Amino acid sequence: MNRKLREPIRIVFVRVPKSLHAELMEESYRQGKSLNQLCTERLRRPDPPAESPAHGPGEAPLPS
Repeated sequence: MNRKLREPIRIVFVRVPKSLHAELMEESYRQGKSLNQLCTERLRRPDPPAESPAHGPGEAPLPS
């Protein structure tokens, strides 16, 4: 891909529990993707998957 056509990249650091990191690493390995690719795809999703709640127990939903 031509470098001039690429969208500028920004770096974001996110702190996650070791258990979540391990789950994401395992999933990225199974899908043959990098952890960065997997996380970027998840962040681009318009809505969370049906099987996952949008918020944890006792937490308010995120504003739209």
